[in-house]
Order: sequence, then C-alpha cells, then structure tokens
Amino acid sequence: MKADDGIISDKGSTECPIGWNHFGSSCYFFSHELFNWLDAEFSCRAHNARLAEVQSKEQSTFLVNMCRTEGPGISYWLGGRDDVVEGRWMWAQTDQVFNFTDWYPNIPDNVAGNENCLHMYAPWKLKWNDVTCAGLYRFICEKESALSQTEWITCYTIYNDASSRINYTINLIDTPGFGDTRGLTQDARIVSQIRELFTAKGEKGVAFLDAVCFILKAPDARLTTTQKYIFESILALFGKDIVDNICTLVTFADGQIPPVLAGLEALPGKPIPYKDHFPFNNSALFVNNVDKDQASLSPSFWEMGIKSCEKFFQKVLSLKTKSLLLTSEVLAKRGKLEINILHLQHEIDKGLSKINSLEQEVTIFTKFKSQINENKNFQYTVKEEHVEKVDISGQGIYTTTCLVCNFTCHDNCIHADDSNKYYCGAMTNGICQYCPKKCIWSAHSNVSYIYKSKTRMVNKTYSGMLSKYQEASQKKLTQTQLIQKMTDDIKICECGIQVMIEEITTCTNRIKEIALRPDPLSTVEYIELMMESEKLEKKSGFQLRIKTLEECKKRAQYGKSYQFFTDRLKDTQTALAQSDQQEPAGFFDNAKQKLKNLFN
Repeated sequence: MKADDGIISDKGSTECPIGWNHFGSSCYFFSHELFNWLDAEFSCRAHNARLAEVQSKEQSTFLVNMCRTEGPGISYWLGGRDDVVEGRWMWAQTDQVFNFTDWYPNIPDNVAGNENCLHMYAPWKLKWNDVTCAGLYRFICEKESALSQTEWITCYTIYNDASSRINYTINLIDTPGFGDTRGLTQDARIVSQIRELFTAKGEKGVAFLDAVCFILKAPDARLTTTQKYIFESILALFGKDIVDNICTLVTFADGQIPPVLAGLEALPGKPIPYKDHFPFNNSALFVNNVDKDQASLSPSFWEMGIKSCEKFFQKVLSLKTKSLLLTSEVLAKRGKLEINILHLQHEIDKGLSKINSLEQEVTIFTKFKSQINENKNFQYTVKEEHVEKVDISGQGIYTTTCLVCNFTCHDNCIHADDSNKYYCGAMTNGICQYCPKKCIWSAHSNVSYIYKSKTRMVNKTYSGMLSKYQEASQKKLTQTQLIQKMTDDIKICECGIQVMIEEITTCTNRIKEIALRPDPLSTVEYIELMMESEKLEKKSGFQLRIKTLEECKKRAQYGKSYQFFTDRLKDTQTALAQSDQQEPAGFFDNAKQKLKNLFN
C-alpha cells in the first residue's frame, strides 16, 4: 500500500501508476483525507488528474464497490457542479452535461439553497446527492491510463534559442495512432479531431502545413493488413496537393537499407514516397556515456541521426508550404458522406417496410373486400415500422437530435456542447439537412438517447386507417383516395432516397477528384481483408472490431441496398399485375391500378 498527499489505494496496474486502480481507460485514487470540494479538486490536479467523472453504470458500480472496500459510512466527492446554472449539472473539468446519473430518489433538491457540488453519500448507499461545496469529505481522483495517453491530438511549439541548431520556430502536430486495439470507433474519433483542428478558425486551428511525416520501423519488411489500413486511412484525410509534402522517417535503423522500404514498394499506387527517407536510431540517446566501449555502435547511430535531422530540415525548407483548404474540403466531404450513407440506410429500410405493409394491406383488402364493405371496423394485423428511444448513456457518444421532430440527425457527433451544433456535420448554413422539418441548428441537442426504427406487429382497423389519412388531408376520402394516400407515402420515401443517392454520388465524385487516396473503409474487398486479419490474429477486442467492420461493409455496399430497394418495387409491380388477371373488375382492381401508377 502507498500513501501520497492523503491519497491511498491498494491496487496497481501496468497501465496505472503504483497506488492507482485501473478501470476502463482510466486510473483512480481514493483519498483518506477530508477536503472541501475545491481543495479536493486542487489535490487531484497536483497528480495530473481531476475529480472523478462518472459516464456509465459500469463505471459507477466499480466506484461504489471500491468505496465500500475502504469501509462503511464514508462519502466521496465527485467532479460535478451546478453553480454556473442552477439545476444544470456538469462535470467541472470537461464542461460536459451529465449523460449518466445515479441520484438518490427526489435528489437533487438544493434544500440548503447553495448545494452546488456532487458527492456519493454513504447513508444512501453511495447514491448521488447535492451538497454545499464547503463540506469535508474524502474524494476520488481520475486520470487517463497509459493506454489512452495519446487519445488526443497534441500541438507543440519549439522556439528557437541560442542553443538551437536551426534558426526558426517549429510547430509539431502529434496525432494518436490509428489501428489500435480500440478499433474503428477510436479511429473515427481521431479523424473527427483532425477535421476540427484543420477547420477551426483563428488561433485554435491550423491553416497551413509544411510536411506530413510517416514514422516507420525499419525491420517491417512485410506490412500487415492493419499497417496498410493505417497508411491508407491517414493519406485519405489529405487533398492531392499535399502529395509532394509527405516525408518518411525510419526508426530502429542500423545504417543499412531499411527492409520496410520493400513493404512500401509493395503498396498499390506507392502512395508514400520513400526514396528520400530519413533513418534514425534513438538508442544513442539512452546509452551510458561514462563507459568507453570501443565496439559500441552508439556513436555511429548518433552521427546517423544528426545527419538525417540535417537532411530532413533541409528537405522541409525546400518544400512549398501548402494551404489546408483542399484538405479541409476532403474532411468535410467525408464527414458529410458518412452521415448521408447512414441516413440512406435508414430511409431504404423505412421504404422497404412501407412496401411490405402496403402489400399486406392491399392483399387483405382484396381477400376480405366483402367483409370490409359490410363492417368498416374490420380488424387486421400487419407488420409496421415504429420509432423507439434507445439509451446510449455512458458510452461517450455525442448526438445531434432534433427536439422538434424527435429525430436523430447525427448519431455520433464531435460537438458535445449544444451551443456548437451549428458546426455539426448535419447542418448546412445552420439548417439541418436530415430532420423532417429541416429545423434550425438551435432546435437540436446532445441527448443520451437516439431514435431508431423497428418493426412490430400492429392490430389495425380499416376505419382507423381511413381516419388517419382523412385528418391529414382534412377531407373525407373515398376508398380509392385512401389507397392513393397510402401509395403517396412510398412515393415520398422513394423520392427522398433518390435525392440522397444523387447527393452521395456528387459527394463521392468530388472526393475522388480532390482526395489523395480513397477511404479504405469504402472498399468492400479491403474491409474483408481486415476482417480475415482480425480473425487470424485474435488480439484483445477482435470480436467487437469484426462487428464494427461488418457495419462498415454494409455501409460500403449502399449501392446494393439501393438496387435491392428498386428491385423490390419492380417485384411489387409484377405481383400486382399478375393479381389483376385473377380478380374481378371493381373497386379493388382500380385500387391496384393506382398502386401500379406509383411505379410508372
């Protein structure tokens, strides 16, 4: 056991410092000292941490169980406050509104009038309670584990001084690695961060680049599927005008021709230039300079690194600085394309569901036409689509949901704060392109649920369906007009799908024109190779990554989904034409003719 500034824990982890407890992607300290909320926060900051922020039921259960091991009757501070806006509880360090809560019943109540801080209250089985910030309690600190230390893009500025070998300031942008064990979801977050950095205005953004550097390991003679995916994913972010500004840095070099160059040679299209590569071996930085071993290779490695640095900076100085306007357009188009394809899938599923329901109802009307004429309250059962709320709290997912239309416009947005929804990928000039009423951005919010369409069996009556369409049209409908209204629903859906296909085609063609490389996750064959690689390697979390790849494959096959939809329409037309030959003339023949007109 180790105590440090009043903070103690009894377990360690390879991803956490000694004395910290590991859970998920974070490390936790449990204090033994009693501090007020502000002092507790300062104590956590002294350890490069923050007061714990609870994002999920699983995390909450872990913290409760750990608190109980410390002993009964002990309450703990968490990092939540509502002193900015009363009743709007937020995590103080990340400024995120709670997307998961574990309040005691009828809490928060602000009974004392200034209960603006959050703690886990022991008498209430460590359920959450609002309390004055001056109270003295133990506290829980949280910080990222070693596994997740490079989850965010980091920008460095190295200023020139008298000891510098160069006479200018260097700005470095260090991005997290693609293709780690957390899979494609983490890669998507990195892309979102890069997009935000390259498109942000003013000092927060980046408008120009001098070089894009790939760091490769010399011994990698044969590149794995994952490595190829990483190269392609990064190159797909940039515009074609960046191609001359790509540099290759080779680590673990030994002075010979690096085997990794053969792997780069084998890449289709040879997208990474490697003739002017720059070899390094950083082992020279860590040697003992006291012992003089005549056989040591460290001096050679040191000289190699110095020469490579000199050549590299000479190369960078010779490169033309490139604007990121084209790259920003690539990133924006890819973001828009991703949202379009997701909504296209939803619309196709909805259209197929409507066709199925319509076919079932026309079949029922034809089969039981005499009963319907005699009894307007005739009952029948059909499959019908309905919308459900699906809880996603605790998953770290930000949404853009229209509160007017009750519609999820973007189910994985990078903007958590509602005040930034203007910049969501679903918006164009502040207007949403996806919710039914095309609402303004301010009508949208980041909520802890998404709306999903599902199919279920529904009991209906003929009179009820008739009333539904009569209310919508504000006039009494004949049976013929009722069938026409039902077909209009599919027509609207079909038109919407055609518009989406046109937008996707336009967007895809533009990306082909300006992007340095195609997105590897837009190619079915590439996705299948990655799935096979995951099955063979079976690294931690491979099953979840395969599931995500299967979803990517489905999105990449949106053309087949659209073709299936159009084929389904043709099949319906054929079936209705055949049934015409078997039914006597009358109302239902006329109704089916109305249906056929839909497809002409």
